[in-house]
Amino acid sequence: MKEELISIAEAAKKCGIGKFKFYAMLRELNILTADNLPYLRYRELGFFKIHTSRWVHPIRGEMARNKTLVTPTGLAFLTETTQKKIEIDAARTQYQRCS
Repeated sequence: MKEELISIAEAAKKCGIGKFKFYAMLRELNILTADNLPYLRYRELGFFKIHTSRWVHPIRGEMARNKTLVTPTGLAFLTETTQKKIEIDAARTQYQRCS
């Protein structure tokens, strides 16, 4: 059975968060690097896979593009993690309003 991989944009939709906010949140949580690639520990846990495509640019030569894909286990992890962050941020905002 082939593992069902989805893009981070699709994972954001499934988590009910906009794509750009989702990327920013994952960088803030130190799940993604500034280049939007997952840190090694999350790849080793099987949450993400990296797909590299290569092509030849007429001037620059060989080029590569990395695309981060989310595994089913990774989607469950991201759903839980982002939901917790949203709840914590909401509680923090509510507390600051009461202060």
